Amino acid sequence: DSGKVTLVQNLPRPHTVTALRSFWGIVGFCRDFIEGHSEMAAPLYEHLKGNPGKEDMLEWNSQSHEAFLKLKQALLKAPALRSPDPNLPFVVEVAISDTSIISVLMQQVHGKCVPVALTPVEKAFDQCTKQILGIHWVITHTEYICGFNRIIVRTPHSPVALLIKGQVKGVSAQRWGRWLTELSMKSITVEQSATYQLAVMLLYEDQHVFVDGSRYYEEGTYHTGAACWALILNEQLLIACNPSDSAQKAEVIAVIAALKHFAGPMTLYSDSAWVCNSLTEYSLVWQKRGFCTAEVSGHTSPVRVLEMLQGCYWWPSMKQVVEDCLQLCLVCAQMNPLPRAKQVQLGDPLVPHGPWDALQIDYIGPLPPAKGGYKHILVVVDIFTRWVEAFPTRRNDAFTTAKVLWEQIFTWWGFPRRIESDNGTHFTAEVMQAMCSMLGIQQAFHIPYHPQSSGMVERFSRTIKSGLKKAILESTETMIRSSPDWVQALPGVLMVIRGTKIRTTGYSPYELMTGR
Repeated sequence: DSGKVTLVQNLPRPHTVTALRSFWGIVGFCRDFIEGHSEMAAPLYEHLKGNPGKEDMLEWNSQSHEAFLKLKQALLKAPALRSPDPNLPFVVEVAISDTSIISVLMQQVHGKCVPVALTPVEKAFDQCTKQILGIHWVITHTEYICGFNRIIVRTPHSPVALLIKGQVKGVSAQRWGRWLTELSMKSITVEQSATYQLAVMLLYEDQHVFVDGSRYYEEGTYHTGAACWALILNEQLLIACNPSDSAQKAEVIAVIAALKHFAGPMTLYSDSAWVCNSLTEYSLVWQKRGFCTAEVSGHTSPVRVLEMLQGCYWWPSMKQVVEDCLQLCLVCAQMNPLPRAKQVQLGDPLVPHGPWDALQIDYIGPLPPAKGGYKHILVVVDIFTRWVEAFPTRRNDAFTTAKVLWEQIFTWWGFPRRIESDNGTHFTAEVMQAMCSMLGIQQAFHIPYHPQSSGMVERFSRTIKSGLKKAILESTETMIRSSPDWVQALPGVLMVIRGTKIRTTGYSPYELMTGR
């Protein structure tokens, strides 16, 4: 009817509450034929809240004007409906957003839209409960069409089983009983499948965030950075990273920044397969393996654990929690030495000029024979940075000492100015003296039967032995426990020592050696 079309096209914009309610009367008559009616009309509902007067003027805004034009346009569309066939089953597709229910009642491909907004109480329901609410609402409001015919419900979830088991959360017993009674009286089949008749993705207001990280080399300098861009908000974040960070770490930094900055549900887009797999697959595996509460081979003191945690986290009573946790560690209680009174240092120790200027060396052993016949460990400590190197050896003679120092220390770190050790034959023998003399290295021997003279290497040797014992005593879930070989456990113990901050320097050996 061209006259009715012209009438709808010429409908003026409502200026008062009475005019808006008159417009509702026209739209409400056709609401069953307007897809997404409640979502479309939500901005206009806001003008009727608070029981305004009939002649009150409306505070019109851009959202209200857009909703008014959409509803007028929807009134001009011809509804694609046909009379129901009582011999065919009815199909109901249900989709739930945070604010509304949208469904389609169909036979084959044609049907009727039944949209409705959620009440404030219903908005607080979880997703599964909202699905049950949507199914119940649609079936009860289309009962005059479906009658007692079989109804097939298509929904992305399968929540009806929760209703039957009484596992619906946040719902009063009265509401739950009404749902169960009314749905049990119908012949309903629930199919968990995609809803092709509904634009479901448009209902959810998830934020779409694109993340990326990169590292490149230019004019002798590495540059590393990360970035995030929110599609809907059109907002971007640029994060400057440490130049030593890898591109993979920059990708992770971008994801962390997006999760911290943008609130609410979001979809992250990344070109890094590793990042995507870490968020969706690897993290679940790590969690299943207990990465949050797993034992580690470090078992350092409460002060050092607290220093490491404070670099990344904070919570109330943090110090007390750390102390209580470590006091309950059985491995630490078995292996840590009892506290002793601090003794006064006699004389002034040598002050090194820089990294690898002065070293202290000593042997640990004999230890239980490991795979390969190893029974000893040669420990080398840089006095300046406290960097520790430890090498498993089969013997602890002078030839082995000279060979390890040449192949593993001098060729990697250069020649030190001074090497300190005890008076053991593996350090005082002729082969050691000849090598040090040829390389211009000064040898210094500590007082016999006085281990305090080489206190630094002695302390680190004790730490290494304690760490190896703790690694062997670890729980059966750890890799070290399944293969209790101290040679395999040694690299992990060294990693913990090198990464632990030293109280006297304020830095970890790794930071002093690498500058990062």
